[in-house]
Amino acid sequence: AGLGVSGPKDGGSDQVKVSADAKLVYETAALEADLTISGHPVVRAWVSASASDVDVYANLEDIAQDGKATSYHMDGRLRASHRQEATAPYDNLGLPWRTHLEKDVMPLTPGEPAELAFDLFPISYRFAAGHRLRLTLTFGDPMDASPNVSVHRSPENASHLVLPVVEK
Repeated sequence: AGLGVSGPKDGGSDQVKVSADAKLVYETAALEADLTISGHPVVRAWVSASASDVDVYANLEDIAQDGKATSYHMDGRLRASHRQEATAPYDNLGLPWRTHLEKDVMPLTPGEPAELAFDLFPISYRFAAGHRLRLTLTFGDPMDASPNVSVHRSPENASHLVLPVVEK
């Protein structure tokens, strides 16, 4: 949809470092026109961590002109070690799908980027003109209370959110 996005200010680095108890927040500029999405938003985050596993939680919010944040369960999550995608045994609408079988578990290699692709709960929602979209990513590790996580955003490892935009 060509949305301008602002995020953490870090001197133009290709990655943003986040501690496990912190949140990484991205916001669009105020929308010039209404924006309707219908379906599953998909997060494709390239991350590296100091641990072999990390959980990521994403939440999408509607930010009104007065700053009030509203979320209608536009969220999703993934454990990094369960990132191995597979072919769904049914029509999965092209969304990331996993078996969650032990043979498919892929621990992170500390310090190496890996893509974590997961969908948010489906929604049909209209963001009004003048409102902003806010994506918040939160990280945690089930085995380590304080892993360091980096979110990458270089052209080779471009983290992004895919919105199912309904064209007028």
